[in-house]
Amino acid sequence: MNHDGRSERALAAPCAAFVLFFGGFTLCANIAVQLGLGLVWLQWVTPVVLVASGLGLWWLLRSWRRDAEPPPAPRPLELVRPGRFEWTALVAAALLALLRVLGGSYLLWWGLATALLTACILFGRRESEWVMPEPHSRRGDRRFVMALALLSAAVTLLAHRPDADDAYYLNVAAAALDQPALPLFSSDTLHGIPGAPTLLPNYRVHSIELLTALIASVLGCEPIWVAHLLLPPVFAALSVWAAALYLRALVGTFWRPALSVWLLVLLAAGTTHTAYGNFAFVRLFQGKAVMVCVALPLVARYALDSTAGIRPGSWLLLALSQVAAVGLSANALYAAPLTAGLTLLGSWRPSRASTRHTTLGLLASVYPLALALVVRSGFDRKVALVNAGAAVGMEQALAAVIGSGTQAWFWLAALTGAWAVLPDPRRRRSTLGFALGVLALLLNPFLDRLLADHVTGRALLWRILWVVPLPAWLAALLSAPLWSAGADPWRRTPLAALSVTLAAYLAASSGLATLSRRNGTELHAPGLKVPTREYEAAERLVRTTPRYARVLAPTTLSTWVASFRDRRYPVVVRPHYLEVLAAWIGHAEARKRLALQAWVDAEAGDRIGSARFVRTLDQLEVQAVVAERTLPWLTELQELLGGAGFSSTRHRGYVFFWRAAVPAQSTAGP
Repeated sequence: MNHDGRSERALAAPCAAFVLFFGGFTLCANIAVQLGLGLVWLQWVTPVVLVASGLGLWWLLRSWRRDAEPPPAPRPLELVRPGRFEWTALVAAALLALLRVLGGSYLLWWGLATALLTACILFGRRESEWVMPEPHSRRGDRRFVMALALLSAAVTLLAHRPDADDAYYLNVAAAALDQPALPLFSSDTLHGIPGAPTLLPNYRVHSIELLTALIASVLGCEPIWVAHLLLPPVFAALSVWAAALYLRALVGTFWRPALSVWLLVLLAAGTTHTAYGNFAFVRLFQGKAVMVCVALPLVARYALDSTAGIRPGSWLLLALSQVAAVGLSANALYAAPLTAGLTLLGSWRPSRASTRHTTLGLLASVYPLALALVVRSGFDRKVALVNAGAAVGMEQALAAVIGSGTQAWFWLAALTGAWAVLPDPRRRRSTLGFALGVLALLLNPFLDRLLADHVTGRALLWRILWVVPLPAWLAALLSAPLWSAGADPWRRTPLAALSVTLAAYLAASSGLATLSRRNGTELHAPGLKVPTREYEAAERLVRTTPRYARVLAPTTLSTWVASFRDRRYPVVVRPHYLEVLAAWIGHAEARKRLALQAWVDAEAGDRIGSARFVRTLDQLEVQAVVAERTLPWLTELQELLGGAGFSSTRHRGYVFFWRAAVPAQSTAGP
């Protein structure tokens, strides 16, 4: 801690508060799931977690205040600007990135980039001391971060990019509120299939949806209002604080311009659906995005602190930040330990103290790794077979995240060359080790099948890139000219102009893709992140049918039907959800439901015959049907449903059909 300890504590405290509370809450939620407890137990224990996290934050603040003045020895190293060796390495990394972007072989790029970073590790400059001083805080630091946090919160509230994954996440919160005594994640609440579990075992580690449910119960509103309006601006502000803390460690005194560039990078990085930008401000209503933008940068920062042994409580924050990441997304079961491990191992030095700190830091990953083994044991052969998709190679996975052309060049250059421009030689060494570990282990084309089959899943190999805090690395690279000039005023102005030009070019080349209409983003007044027409139709269907009624609606509607309280059960919520549950209901039953769905999804597969359609409606006890007015076979559907005793009405481009009486064999229920 430096001489202006109050400023530093103000920057660190919000992130520490989040980690302490949400990490503790996630631990309690995981215990509740393992013991078969319901939401009502979490309602009782959450105040205890709040008090405990408050006490923990008080203890941390006292520790930081006590250590505000660092001891006189050992003397910190002076900052050493990148020299000829580092600039040569950066140029080589940039040329390799250009080779790849212009169509060079992925295997060739990977081999040369790995060889380059290995050579830099072996022949780079050595530093004898291992002390990581914090940059001096300035009076305007808090106001600067607060301004960017408010800007990010505003962008998050104004940007609307609906995502169909909400069908499950919001359903978890709604179902927990409907039956608070029911064991959490114990049954299928999407389709109401008796005996079927909640989709996949890995979702059972989530806690963010349960927190959403608790807040909604206090406010007396639907969970979607909490998930879409209340929490996202909070998470947007936290993402700025998390990035600020990580960039302070990377670039020291120059973290403020780097943080500004970081915000611009995320607004520009929406050129592909799975790009970093699309897991930032336009998607902070889902836990996986919060994990990418808040939790994992904090894991990387606290791992650096644990290696240096600089702050009391750093190990606790490192451990709980990984627990919090798990509560946000099951992907953190591998992403959080990998982020922590690569940061720690990249920072390791051949000394007894460094080895001790690294070993203790690695022990902070015990919880997510142990939980990953528990989750894996829950995947029986049936589930594994259902989810065995087509293999995706590392080349395709990387392209899915960084895109192509100019955008890809920036990201690849940052991945392999950002370390070279950092103003602190110790950070250069640690980031270089991190980058080499990413290339050797995660981007290795000879290991992609192993990672896909045993870590990420075959269709989700691209998520391995979440391990790398690459937006921060790119921000450091683009703002590097600002500190490479040193104190020379004649060099500072033109190099600052170069930095601004590079950042502006990145933004212009993408057209701020994250916020563009091409990306499916619309900017308008704060509201629910939903397609308005479909959501209003889903709400009408829910309000005009009995509780637990089974309904047949287009997939664009059934996605949102599942998000309401007092559940209605769509025949099919999303086709791939049903493919998972086919392990319990049987593939014949799944095919029957999908064939029925084809009657209301104009682009679905072959429809079943008319007589079989009506018979299946009775077998599944469907009480309401919705179809688009533009459905090609709407007239035929109206005749069939009219003959089966359904009445109809029209509303906003949809035709609603209601059954006059439920079949006698009806057993619909929770």
